[in-house]
Amino acid sequence: MLQRIYEQRVERLNGAGKRSAEPHRGDPGTPELPLASPKRLRDAEHLQFVATQPCIVCGRSPSHAHHIRFAQPRAMGAKVSDEFTVPLCFLHHRSLHDSGSEETWWQVHGTDPLIEAKRLWQLSRNDLDQGTGAAPAINGVPPIGGAEPVNAAAPAAGDPVAAVAE
Repeated sequence: MLQRIYEQRVERLNGAGKRSAEPHRGDPGTPELPLASPKRLRDAEHLQFVATQPCIVCGRSPSHAHHIRFAQPRAMGAKVSDEFTVPLCFLHHRSLHDSGSEETWWQVHGTDPLIEAKRLWQLSRNDLDQGTGAAPAINGVPPIGGAEPVNAAAPAAGDPVAAVAE
């Protein structure tokens, strides 16, 4: 493998002074134009709205607006869009960042953050458009209004963060 890379490099260096009659097209399997990168929306009002909601894991308040890292492709130093945020209490937010694998962390806690993020985004858009009107339930989950967590069916006894908080 290294030998092949070395040989390709030598070929490129030897051919560097020669001009080719046809333009360089790159690898035949690569597209001519780069794909458009997804828009990264910024909305301070939405982040404040998310932070006013209870933690989606345990229902505690106050909470932080957590950006779901796997919702969009990675970009150089750019967070995902603000539309992909969910409320997490300090303990769960710290636990998630310390876990190393965000997707696994969400699976262990039995919550789909993308569904909740979509619901909160639509709810905050409706509040902006209609004053303070309530949004309809999305995927059978009622709008957040009380302190009950979204995944109330998940066992709290197995939650190491809840044990630390008590």
